[in-house]
Amino acid sequence: MSEKKIPDNKKRAAARNIPIKLHSIESLAALDGEGLRTVLFMQGCPARCFYCHNPDAVPRTGGKEYSPEELFAKILRFRPYYGDDGGATFSGGEPCLQAKALLPLARMLKNEHINITLDTAGAVLSDDVRALLKCTDAVLLDIKMPSDALYREKTGIPQKRVYDFLDACLSLGVKVTGRYVAVPGVNDGEDTVADVVRSLPKGIAAFEVLGFHKMGEYKYGKMGMPCPTEGIPAMSVERVERLQKVVDEIMLTEK
Repeated sequence: MSEKKIPDNKKRAAARNIPIKLHSIESLAALDGEGLRTVLFMQGCPARCFYCHNPDAVPRTGGKEYSPEELFAKILRFRPYYGDDGGATFSGGEPCLQAKALLPLARMLKNEHINITLDTAGAVLSDDVRALLKCTDAVLLDIKMPSDALYREKTGIPQKRVYDFLDACLSLGVKVTGRYVAVPGVNDGEDTVADVVRSLPKGIAAFEVLGFHKMGEYKYGKMGMPCPTEGIPAMSVERVERLQKVVDEIMLTEK
């Protein structure tokens, strides 16, 4: 006996009942996409980045559950501050882990013409993620390591998964900004950073170098965990500026 096809409207109604699990919410943030934004930090991440500054957002347990309607109301409250560029950012943790739950919220925001940015490691790609990308205006994509071997060692995910995610974004016409956390002695060589940028497909809008910092290390102690980056110094502003200059020259002449 053939299975009955569930109408799309019933599927969407079922999806609206999936709670969104958040680690935290930040109102009027200025560093998580263009303009002023409300940032939803999701609970749960499949990656195990050794320099993670939000280890408390990695476990899938914990966090607080919200309905899409609750979060829509919170985001809408700050609409007068968003202007032409601001809006909502889905961050993490890894927001794509909760793509199915986020879809109803994303559709409500798009109906109100509120800009959506997805801040992701590109660690999850599925039909639900592709549907979420269709509602997304911009993606901040973490490009974490220069090789598959380092990706697997330092983040626990394969490099190809991230590049497949990038290809999916570009094929859907989503604006992508690459972000690269430079860690002293790990992935901060000028030639290394240059090779990473050259490995990216044409069509990426921008590429930003971010300096490794120590601000999240205290969380490991609070969680009773050893800190993987103990002894690694923070990246200097001067070094970040030098690496960004290398990137900008390649983006200008080769991308």
